Amino acid sequence: MRTFAPDGSFLSRFGRRGGGPGEFKHVIGLSPAPDGSLWIVDGQNARYTVLRDGAVVATYRRGAGVYTVPWVGGHGGEYLYDVVLVPGGDPGEVLVRVNADGVATGTSPVPVESIEMPRIGSIELPLPFAPRQLRAFDPAGFVWTANSHVYALYRIGPGGDTVQVITQPIEPRPLTAAESDSVARYIRTMRSEFGVDVRDALVPRTAPLLRRITIANDGSIWVTLADPPAGSPRGTRFDIFEPGGRRVAELTLDFPFTLQQVRNGRIYGVARDELGVERVFTARVP
Repeated sequence: MRTFAPDGSFLSRFGRRGGGPGEFKHVIGLSPAPDGSLWIVDGQNARYTVLRDGAVVATYRRGAGVYTVPWVGGHGGEYLYDVVLVPGGDPGEVLVRVNADGVATGTSPVPVESIEMPRIGSIELPLPFAPRQLRAFDPAGFVWTANSHVYALYRIGPGGDTVQVITQPIEPRPLTAAESDSVARYIRTMRSEFGVDVRDALVPRTAPLLRRITIANDGSIWVTLADPPAGSPRGTRFDIFEPGGRRVAELTLDFPFTLQQVRNGRIYGVARDELGVERVFTARVP
């Protein structure tokens, strides 16, 4: 892992692949704690590694050795919140509250939407443009969830109940001919190479509305809208809602951008430069 200064200059490097102290197998999440330490969520090693000033100060066992990506979690006050997959459990996922000593002090269920998709054994094979569940961690200890094809965001409380809903009256657009052709080619490949039969009911007919949900550290909700159709000018659009759910702004960038965090009036994310190299970008929110 590498650390960089705000101006992008390299600072330090630490860790290597493995299962020993200070080693990692599959880092699925990073979260800065209020005390200045950095918690690293290692999926395959099933543990949390805590760093301060580049040195390991603690290692704690994670409650499950299985995981999903992208990781949903982060610090909210003194606790680390971590969405953990429980194989065969009911519900299938729970939000675990972990204190500063690495001890789980509570859990709450996280609803998992049932979205049918083609499978090979236990492996799900999502189709291009098909619906998927979006989720985001709220620093107040909640989880936001949505279906990518429905503009409805649900805030899930500690008991697993929906405590807030944000909607916008926007209908999904039909797939373009080029997009439908790309889905058909993908399905033909699945059938010819893997013998997967895709029922007609699973073939997507409309494009997603939503691509990502990001919750700022002030509680505002940033919704990344779906990519424009092929052939359209590429860019990234956001709807911004205040914590109470009122839509307060929209923002458009003239290039593809994956928003990762919004903290203290700045946005952080990943985009490609003119040479196609991925870079971390930051900008101040107007």
